[in-house]
Amino acid sequence: MKLPEGPALDRLLAQAGKALNTSPEALKAKIDSGKLDQIAAKMTPAQSKLFGQLLQNPKLAEKMMQSPKAQEMMKKYWK
Repeated sequence: MKLPEGPALDRLLAQAGKALNTSPEALKAKIDSGKLDQIAAKMTPAQSKLFGQLLQNPKLAEKMMQSPKAQEMMKKYWK
């Protein structure tokens, strides 16, 4: 699956930044620098646990990305 670029990536970062109470620019910088622990620190314990599981298990992440809800979200944000 191709990751979003340009405006689609901007929309995705804006939405995630809003959910994590951070700016899209700060979120992108943390992702680019590999400081994912700082992102997880802003999540609820349940979200953080799932985030860690997804990072450690690519097959689980792939399975999640194939779910109907994830597919719907990708269509909405990754136009």
